[in-house]
Amino acid sequence: MLHAIAKGICGVGLVLMLGVVAAGCSDTPSPERCEKLLEHVVELQLQEAGQGKDLSPAMKDAVKGQKGEVAAYVRESFLVQCAKLPNSFVDCAVAAKTTAEYADCAKD
Repeated sequence: MLHAIAKGICGVGLVLMLGVVAAGCSDTPSPERCEKLLEHVVELQLQEAGQGKDLSPAMKDAVKGQKGEVAAYVRESFLVQCAKLPNSFVDCAVAAKTTAEYADCAKD
């Protein structure tokens, strides 16, 4: 499951790169905003992978542990890409409720 989620986040990285192409250099997010975005993207990926759907408490705890592992796996490259994005993209992405909504942020 960890590998599949990390692959999903790498796909989200493509959306980040598309956002970078449209980004100007002066309106970029802080490192804290990028960390928040990373946490949100990991949460969206886990949510869409079925987190919380009829899982036992032990399984929910295991999934929570995987959140940190996934974030650590992609953190460095994600934060480098995020630092080049416009704040408007990050605002949109943090507000996204699904990965589809997140992807739509690159279209704006």
